[in-house]
Amino acid sequence: MKYKSNINVIQKVFVAFVISLVCIAVLLNPILSGVASSVLGCVLIYLVIYEHYIIECKTLIVIKGFDRKVINIMSIKYINIASTNGEIFTEIVGKQYKLVLKPVLTKQFIQHLLKINPDIIVQNMDREHMNQPEHPIVPPLMNDTP
Repeated sequence: MKYKSNINVIQKVFVAFVISLVCIAVLLNPILSGVASSVLGCVLIYLVIYEHYIIECKTLIVIKGFDRKVINIMSIKYINIASTNGEIFTEIVGKQYKLVLKPVLTKQFIQHLLKINPDIIVQNMDREHMNQPEHPIVPPLMNDTP
């Protein structure tokens, strides 16, 4: 199943800034700088905006721009939910990785992961709606420094 990612305010401002720069370049020199900046602007917008997550069998595929990460769902140890300025971030932690995702349908996304791997410890989420047993509280992992 495919899950979309939330687009935050910083991404929207960046896209507006890139579009305005492309428009200025097209007005100054429509042929040379206009074409070059339009191509570069489209690539930058694609890198900033294009982000989604796919769950297939026992793998989670995270696609951000041209980057693609494949994660075995059975290797996920913790999922930490953090909210900052009204935005919900989902931190996925395994042995060798730590990812911060922001799916639009956060609750359904986590429930889908828990159906595949019920041993995942979910932190900072309402357990009544998840129908999952309570796990011991583990300190948040979002601000760890190696």
